[in-house]
Amino acid sequence: MLISLVLCLLYYIIGRSSWIDTSATLQYLFSSGHVITSAIVLCGVVLTLLFFNESVSKTITRRFIESLALTAALFLIGYMLRPYYQISKIHGTPTWAFYSAAWCCLIFSLLYWLVDIKKYDAWTSFFKPAAANPLLTYIIPFIIYALIKYFDLSLPGVFYHGLGGILWSATYAILVMALVMGLNRLHIKLQL
Repeated sequence: MLISLVLCLLYYIIGRSSWIDTSATLQYLFSSGHVITSAIVLCGVVLTLLFFNESVSKTITRRFIESLALTAALFLIGYMLRPYYQISKIHGTPTWAFYSAAWCCLIFSLLYWLVDIKKYDAWTSFFKPAAANPLLTYIIPFIIYALIKYFDLSLPGVFYHGLGGILWSATYAILVMALVMGLNRLHIKLQL
């Protein structure tokens, strides 16, 4: 999995190199904009294997140490790539991907310790409807965004960046989950 992760990064780097522009064939071969998304998924697979691979006998302490090592490596890779690539979700840059994956590894490790090891899980009941109905949770923001555009509404500029943007994003996520909870009570669900 780690080799695949490195290959995704190399594929991205080659695809963004200026010498690719000299050949239509090379442009076609290295045109995937989703390779960085694949890298994020691979980071999740690696973390999953660190915690849940039962074919390898490890203590829980060892699993957490390896998780922290992975997290540190992802932060370090993101930091080393920062001079070459901006941090941009929109452009799907490796810097953004590795920083995001590192934070996800850290958050997952904390949640695993809190919920699965220490058994502090009563607070998770708010999230269960969203987890049980992820397609609805995923599509609601797109519906809201379309309605905002249709009615030509907008938020104050403070909600688009900085601390205001962070607070609004967290509030919006909570509102979406509350909406999913309400829709689930009405037996409205989306399934493939």
